[in-house]
Amino acid sequence: MNVIRAESVPPTPWPNGLGLTRQLLAYPDPGNPLCQVSVTEITTDSAFSHFQGIDRITVPLSGNGLTLDVAGFGRLVADGTHTALRYPGDQPTTCRLTDGPMRVLNVMTVRGRAAAEQTLERLTTTLRLENGDGAVLAWCLDGHMTTEDGRTITANEGVYADTPVVLHGKATLIVVRMRVTSA
Repeated sequence: MNVIRAESVPPTPWPNGLGLTRQLLAYPDPGNPLCQVSVTEITTDSAFSHFQGIDRITVPLSGNGLTLDVAGFGRLVADGTHTALRYPGDQPTTCRLTDGPMRVLNVMTVRGRAAAEQTLERLTTTLRLENGDGAVLAWCLDGHMTTEDGRTITANEGVYADTPVVLHGKATLIVVRMRVTSA
């Protein structure tokens, strides 16, 4: 099990140079990832980078909302309540901010080779997160949680494992489950 702290990950430029991101994890192999999860600050209306053969999930972490216009796919609106937006990363996509900057969690999977599911979970005392046939990330939005080995995680931090995870505490979490679908 790995504890991930966004502020400990150096920001890197988007492929199109219009923003910065912090890559939290690459699954199952960092050298050849089929799924990547990152935290991104969106500070201005802009085009998103093109990712051929990639499916994306964008989840608002903080801010007042955004609208994505995805060519051939439609308009997706997030009002800042952690609503997940799913869309193909290889379609031209522009982002318009509702009112000020946004911080989002991005999940990108190689289409046909990996899959990811995202849920919003409430930790009230103890929560066991199954990893399914892959890995699980529990990202803390607010509150705090403690791992079974005593590590404390607070907002803008998370736990990543390829085994089931048991957490204690009181927090709101975004949970991402990732798995390889074909070799």
